[in-house]
Amino acid sequence: MKHLQELVTSHEDWLMRRVLQYAKDYQYVKYTSTLLEAWRTSIVGLSEALVQSVKLYDGPPGFGPDEDFFKDPVASFGILEAQRHRARGITLGMFLGLMKYYRQSYIDLVILKESDHSRIENERLYLERFFDRIELGFVTEWVQQSSEDITDELQTANRIMTNEKNRYLTIFESLGNPVILLNENDKIENMNHASLELFTDSKASGAYYYGHENKTEPLSWLSDELSQFEAQNIQQLSFDKKLSTESAIQHFEVKLKRMMDISGKFSGTIVILNNITERRQAEQEKTELISELQCSMAEIKKLSGFIPICSSCKKIRDDKGYWQQVEQYVSERSEAQFSHGICPDCMKKLYPEFADEVLKDPRQTVKSL
Repeated sequence: MKHLQELVTSHEDWLMRRVLQYAKDYQYVKYTSTLLEAWRTSIVGLSEALVQSVKLYDGPPGFGPDEDFFKDPVASFGILEAQRHRARGITLGMFLGLMKYYRQSYIDLVILKESDHSRIENERLYLERFFDRIELGFVTEWVQQSSEDITDELQTANRIMTNEKNRYLTIFESLGNPVILLNENDKIENMNHASLELFTDSKASGAYYYGHENKTEPLSWLSDELSQFEAQNIQQLSFDKKLSTESAIQHFEVKLKRMMDISGKFSGTIVILNNITERRQAEQEKTELISELQCSMAEIKKLSGFIPICSSCKKIRDDKGYWQQVEQYVSERSEAQFSHGICPDCMKKLYPEFADEVLKDPRQTVKSL
């Protein structure tokens, strides 16, 4: 049975989806987990029990009238699962019925995936006996419980579940980001404390969950985006939106996400808001500053580095090797404009007859010429 073991352990994902489909087809998902990993864990548990069975029994694991299933490692898996499911309020009939579809899924695997057809019948018989031992184990454990024991077990489980519900409700209320839960009709089912503070004048945590009378009101300011979300049939949608809150108009990053319920019991949308008002203001200030700097840079061109200049005529050599007048060189590389005048030394040298008169007021040099 080593080949059966390898076939099962290499197709656990296939088995998980197979039994989930059976559960959906025959309505067992109404009473089962909504999360994919819970179904995967159940398949892993069964497959591990099958591996143990292969180690103990070379052939189909039969059973006799004096069998003690509490000492059987294969049946012990069924006993443990019986205890867990009974504590959740699952009846023996419901549990046994779903277990039949687990059995069928493993048999389907052998029939559809076994490449060597000569092995199919023997592997199928092995699986039948394997599941027989598991079912006998949990039925034996189940019927040994008195009605009082079952009542106590259910009461204990109910207290545990109530505490678990309260713990997750407390976590939901404590989230820093506003979170809103919508049902399948896009009506509000619950809002956490951050949402209430944002959109209402209520300050008490849990106020919507425990005290809100109209728990199916629509989220009108999100109607267009919700329609788009539904039309596109996608799992997640993110966008920015400006909203009017109790305190002011603020900017938010809004994320819509479908509930991760593979059973289909709870269909709806989770709305998560992230306040980005300060970020938007910072981005606006940054944009304005960059614009100002760009305007300033457009007005200022700066000459830098070494400038080769003739020590005699004072022409400047450009990057292409041509010599240019200082005025031309500077004008082409800056916003500077030149106006010509004559310095006092040149005035005396070039126009000595006017120098004394003009130099009485040096500011008049240009006008005097």
